[in-house]
Amino acid sequence: MSINTSSDGRLVHFPGKTVLSRQEAMHYLGVSRMAFLALRTLRCTPRPRQLDGRSVYREEELERFKTGLLQAVGVSQTDTPYQQTRHTPHLPPLQAQPAPQTPPAPHIDPLMQLLARAAIRHRVVLLVLWGMVFVGGLCTLILF
Repeated sequence: MSINTSSDGRLVHFPGKTVLSRQEAMHYLGVSRMAFLALRTLRCTPRPRQLDGRSVYREEELERFKTGLLQAVGVSQTDTPYQQTRHTPHLPPLQAQPAPQTPPAPHIDPLMQLLARAAIRHRVVLLVLWGMVFVGGLCTLILF
């Protein structure tokens, strides 16, 4: 499927595909805001598209990213005991006064959070090592 874009690279038409905002993508992956920000900054996540000046993510690309993280540790979403838990709000006791309505906290999947941290750590180590190679090469060129 082709994506129609304008001359400045902004998304114009996205037929039949589900796109998620940054917040929705964070909830879809089940990671915290800071972990998602670090993944995005280190370019670990799929490349976001621009829609009306906002960054949006294709759901199928996020699913491939999530599956790739799970497969890196040998976990599959279908044939293993791992199943993503759904956040269910606690029901108040029957005799208690009604609790004030607060928006539900985003659900963070512990396994995805650990895998995101591992991906961040891996990317940072690679960046540091390549930086050391680059600086060492420059020092060698300067000194000799």
